[in-house]
Amino acid sequence: MGCGLRPYASADDRIQSDNPMLDPQSGLTVLARSQQLMQENRRRRFTTRENFLARQPFSSCYGHSETRMVSRILSVLAVTLSLVYMAEAFAIPWSEAARKIDYKNSKVVPPFCQVNSPNYSGARYKKKFGQDFTWINHYCDAKAKIPVCWDYPKKARNACLTRFMRGAQYAIDHTKNPAYPLLPLLYTEVGTLLKNLERYGESIHSFQQAINKNKKYIPAYSRLVDVYILLNDFDRAEQTAKSGLEQKKSKSLKRRLEKIAKLRAEAATKMANESAPETAQ
Repeated sequence: MGCGLRPYASADDRIQSDNPMLDPQSGLTVLARSQQLMQENRRRRFTTRENFLARQPFSSCYGHSETRMVSRILSVLAVTLSLVYMAEAFAIPWSEAARKIDYKNSKVVPPFCQVNSPNYSGARYKKKFGQDFTWINHYCDAKAKIPVCWDYPKKARNACLTRFMRGAQYAIDHTKNPAYPLLPLLYTEVGTLLKNLERYGESIHSFQQAINKNKKYIPAYSRLVDVYILLNDFDRAEQTAKSGLEQKKSKSLKRRLEKIAKLRAEAATKMANESAPETAQ
């Protein structure tokens, strides 16, 4: 019958199957039984859609080959849509996409970059940070545009990150006051971009410069720990985290210490499992 409902037996058939020894002379019993079976059939015919689907699973209507075919078609459609989206995104070079972004209206930059904010006061920030604050617009402009880089493949992304790293570096190079309060932030920004570019040695140096400028600047410690973890240098990672905690309490550094302990335990377990077969031999 395919995927349809099976036809139900007639009342007479059910009577004979359920009561093979029924006396045909007892008409009253036959009538009562017939009415009962007719009511049962009526209830079955008007079952809910959910019960029907429960009795007729998808696999009973369509074979496994058809099911696999439908899954493959859906997968192909998903991949096609993804490729179309990527083609549209990559049709615009990152340089042009970034050119459309104005840091003055951006929400990803620090408050001292949000020039169009109602509470912004350039004079107040210049008084707070000093004359070197004049060059901060180069950092602000690059900071707002960096998120664009992550929408592109690795080669284009790295070129984009390298280009906008110049913003923070420009502000550093033009700083005359060695105690400029924003230097730790600028060095940390450069170090973060170098880390993303997998230039770990330069990244470590930049984070260390940030720490030298301000021993209590926790973001520099945290990101330096992250680089050491990437390099599996757990000793230096732990030492850096503890040094930061000596300067200032930090939940982020405590979490990193917990992560280091966990990674060490996993590395020890892996080493033990690898050496076990050799010992057995």
